[in-house]
Amino acid sequence: MRPEVVLRARSLWDGGKPLEAGRTVAEALPDAERPRWAGELLAVVYLRAHKAGRVLRVPALEHVLSIASDARRWMEARDAQRIVRSIQLEEHRKTPPDLLLLALLGLGEVVAKVTYNASGGPEPFERNASWRVASGIRPVLEELSDPALEAACVARLLCEGDDGPTTSHLKR
Repeated sequence: MRPEVVLRARSLWDGGKPLEAGRTVAEALPDAERPRWAGELLAVVYLRAHKAGRVLRVPALEHVLSIASDARRWMEARDAQRIVRSIQLEEHRKTPPDLLLLALLGLGEVVAKVTYNASGGPEPFERNASWRVASGIRPVLEELSDPALEAACVARLLCEGDDGPTTSHLKR
Protein backbone atom coordinates (compact mmCIF):
# COMPACT_ATOMS: atom_id res chain seq x y z
CA MET A 1 0.00 0.00 0.00
CA ARG A 2 1.23 3.46 -0.83
CA PRO A 3 2.82 5.24 2.15
CA GLU A 4 0.65 8.36 1.72
CA VAL A 5 -2.49 6.22 2.04
CA VAL A 6 -1.19 4.64 5.24
CA LEU A 7 -0.25 8.05 6.68
CA ARG A 8 -3.66 9.49 5.84
CA ALA A 9 -5.42 6.50 7.40
CA ARG A 10 -3.29 6.81 10.55
CA SER A 11 -4.07 10.51 10.83
CA LEU A 12 -7.79 9.82 10.49
CA TRP A 13 -7.69 6.98 13.05
CA ASP A 14 -5.72 9.07 15.54
CA GLY A 15 -8.12 11.95 14.93
CA GLY A 16 -11.07 9.84 16.04
CA LYS A 17 -12.44 9.17 12.55
CA PRO A 18 -12.38 5.37 12.25
CA LEU A 19 -14.98 5.23 9.45
CA GLU A 20 -12.89 7.55 7.29
CA ALA A 21 -9.71 5.65 8.18
CA GLY A 22 -11.43 2.43 7.15
CA ARG A 23 -12.61 3.99 3.92
CA THR A 24 -9.10 5.18 3.09
CA VAL A 25 -7.61 1.72 3.59
CA ALA A 26 -10.45 -0.34 2.12
CA GLU A 27 -10.56 1.67 -1.08
CA ALA A 28 -6.83 1.16 -1.52
CA LEU A 29 -7.16 -2.62 -1.18
CA PRO A 30 -8.25 -4.77 -4.11
CA ASP A 31 -11.73 -6.27 -3.54
CA ALA A 32 -10.23 -9.76 -3.45
CA GLU A 33 -7.99 -8.85 -0.48
CA ARG A 34 -10.64 -7.25 1.68
CA PRO A 35 -12.14 -10.48 3.13
CA ARG A 36 -8.74 -11.70 4.28
CA TRP A 37 -7.84 -8.29 5.73
CA ALA A 38 -11.12 -8.01 7.62
CA GLY A 39 -11.21 -11.69 8.60
CA GLU A 40 -7.72 -11.66 10.02
CA LEU A 41 -8.57 -8.72 12.23
CA LEU A 42 -11.72 -10.43 13.50
CA ALA A 43 -9.76 -13.64 14.07
CA VAL A 44 -7.16 -11.94 16.22
CA VAL A 45 -9.59 -10.11 18.49
CA TYR A 46 -12.05 -13.01 18.73
CA LEU A 47 -9.34 -15.51 19.59
CA ARG A 48 -7.82 -13.12 22.16
CA ALA A 49 -11.22 -12.56 23.79
CA HIS A 50 -11.95 -16.30 23.85
CA LYS A 51 -8.49 -17.23 25.13
CA ALA A 52 -8.84 -14.65 27.92
CA GLY A 53 -12.18 -16.15 28.92
CA ARG A 54 -14.07 -12.98 28.02
CA VAL A 55 -16.39 -14.75 25.55
CA LEU A 56 -17.42 -18.34 25.06
CA ARG A 57 -17.01 -19.99 21.68
CA VAL A 58 -19.19 -18.35 19.05
CA PRO A 59 -19.58 -20.89 16.24
CA ALA A 60 -21.26 -18.29 13.99
CA LEU A 61 -18.14 -16.09 14.15
CA GLU A 62 -15.91 -19.09 13.54
CA HIS A 63 -18.05 -19.88 10.49
CA VAL A 64 -17.57 -16.34 9.14
CA LEU A 65 -13.82 -16.66 9.67
CA SER A 66 -13.76 -19.99 7.85
CA ILE A 67 -15.64 -18.51 4.89
CA ALA A 68 -13.52 -15.33 4.74
CA SER A 69 -10.32 -17.38 4.54
CA ASP A 70 -11.47 -19.42 1.52
CA ALA A 71 -12.38 -17.53 -1.65
CA ARG A 72 -14.25 -20.58 -2.97
CA ARG A 73 -16.75 -20.16 -0.11
CA TRP A 74 -17.30 -16.40 -0.18
CA MET A 75 -20.84 -16.78 -1.59
CA GLU A 76 -21.78 -18.49 1.71
CA ALA A 77 -21.12 -15.26 3.58
CA ARG A 78 -24.63 -13.90 2.91
CA ASP A 79 -26.21 -16.68 4.98
CA ALA A 80 -23.47 -16.38 7.61
CA GLN A 81 -24.24 -12.66 7.94
CA ARG A 82 -27.90 -13.41 8.61
CA ILE A 83 -26.98 -15.85 11.37
CA VAL A 84 -24.56 -13.42 13.03
CA ARG A 85 -27.12 -10.63 12.82
CA SER A 86 -29.77 -12.85 14.43
CA ILE A 87 -27.45 -13.66 17.35
CA GLN A 88 -26.58 -9.97 17.68
CA LEU A 89 -30.26 -9.03 17.92
CA GLU A 90 -30.80 -11.69 20.60
CA GLU A 91 -27.85 -10.35 22.59
CA HIS A 92 -29.21 -6.79 22.35
CA ARG A 93 -32.38 -7.97 24.12
CA LYS A 94 -30.46 -9.24 27.17
CA THR A 95 -30.19 -7.12 30.27
CA PRO A 96 -27.41 -6.23 30.53
CA PRO A 97 -26.00 -7.21 27.14
CA ASP A 98 -22.42 -8.44 26.86
CA LEU A 99 -20.78 -5.41 25.23
CA LEU A 100 -17.71 -7.33 24.08
CA LEU A 101 -19.83 -10.03 22.47
CA LEU A 102 -22.00 -7.38 20.81
CA ALA A 103 -18.92 -5.65 19.43
CA LEU A 104 -17.48 -8.93 18.14
CA LEU A 105 -20.80 -9.82 16.51
CA GLY A 106 -20.97 -6.38 14.92
CA LEU A 107 -17.50 -6.81 13.49
CA GLY A 108 -18.38 -10.34 12.38
CA GLU A 109 -21.40 -9.02 10.51
CA VAL A 110 -19.20 -6.49 8.71
CA VAL A 111 -16.65 -9.19 7.82
CA ALA A 112 -19.44 -11.36 6.38
CA LYS A 113 -20.70 -8.45 4.28
CA VAL A 114 -17.22 -7.60 3.01
CA THR A 115 -16.67 -11.25 2.15
CA TYR A 116 -19.95 -11.68 0.31
CA ASN A 117 -19.40 -8.48 -1.65
CA ALA A 118 -16.00 -9.77 -2.79
CA SER A 119 -17.69 -12.91 -4.12
CA GLY A 120 -19.39 -10.90 -6.85
CA GLY A 121 -22.69 -12.54 -5.95
CA PRO A 122 -26.09 -11.08 -6.71
CA GLU A 123 -27.61 -8.44 -4.47
CA PRO A 124 -24.42 -7.30 -2.73
CA PHE A 125 -24.51 -5.55 0.61
CA GLU A 126 -23.86 -1.82 0.75
CA ARG A 127 -20.76 -0.88 -1.23
CA ASN A 128 -19.19 0.83 1.77
CA ALA A 129 -19.36 -2.22 4.08
CA SER A 130 -15.57 -2.54 4.03
CA TRP A 131 -15.19 1.01 5.33
CA ARG A 132 -16.81 -0.12 8.58
CA VAL A 133 -14.08 -2.61 9.49
CA ALA A 134 -12.26 0.15 11.35
CA SER A 135 -15.32 1.48 13.16
CA GLY A 136 -16.29 -2.13 13.92
CA ILE A 137 -13.00 -3.08 15.52
CA ARG A 138 -12.74 0.05 17.65
CA PRO A 139 -15.37 -0.99 20.28
CA VAL A 140 -13.86 -4.49 20.43
CA LEU A 141 -10.44 -3.04 21.21
CA GLU A 142 -11.95 -0.70 23.80
CA GLU A 143 -13.68 -3.61 25.54
CA LEU A 144 -10.53 -5.77 25.50
CA SER A 145 -8.44 -2.89 26.86
CA ASP A 146 -5.10 -4.40 25.81
CA PRO A 147 -2.69 -1.71 24.55
CA ALA A 148 -0.32 -4.14 22.84
CA LEU A 149 -3.16 -5.89 21.04
CA GLU A 150 -4.65 -2.56 20.05
CA ALA A 151 -1.35 -1.30 18.64
CA ALA A 152 -0.87 -4.48 16.61
CA CYS A 153 -4.46 -4.51 15.34
CA VAL A 154 -4.43 -0.85 14.39
CA ALA A 155 -1.13 -1.31 12.54
CA ARG A 156 -2.66 -4.22 10.61
CA LEU A 157 -5.95 -2.41 10.08
CA LEU A 158 -4.09 0.53 8.56
CA CYS A 159 -1.70 -1.75 6.63
CA GLU A 160 1.30 -0.14 8.30
CA GLY A 161 4.63 -1.70 7.51
CA ASP A 162 3.55 -4.27 4.94
CA ASP A 163 2.26 -4.72 1.43
CA GLY A 164 -0.77 -6.89 2.12
CA PRO A 165 -2.87 -8.75 4.65
CA THR A 166 -1.15 -11.12 7.04
CA THR A 167 -1.59 -11.94 10.69
CA SER A 168 2.06 -12.76 11.32
CA HIS A 169 2.77 -9.50 13.16
CA LEU A 170 -0.46 -9.68 15.15
CA LYS A 171 0.53 -12.78 17.08
CA ARG A 172 2.06 -12.29 20.49
